[in-house]
Amino acid sequence: MEYRANAAAKALLTDSSGKVIGVMLAGDKEIMASKAVIIASGGFAKNPKMLEEYAPQYAEAVLVAGAG
Repeated sequence: MEYRANAAAKALLTDSSGKVIGVMLAGDKEIMASKAVIIASGGFAKNPKMLEEYAPQYAEAVLVAGAG
């Protein structure tokens, strides 16, 4: 298994059937999957624009969280 921390993904790569077969990273580096692509992100609780678009019910909520 290949692990990449702090890697900015630009796009998921798919085959003709739509199955995800890899990922395109920033800098145009392709990582091809042998079995699966696992995406883990930190969420968007501190991103007001994304909250407004994807979770408007929380856009005005007070966030109590740590720095990281």
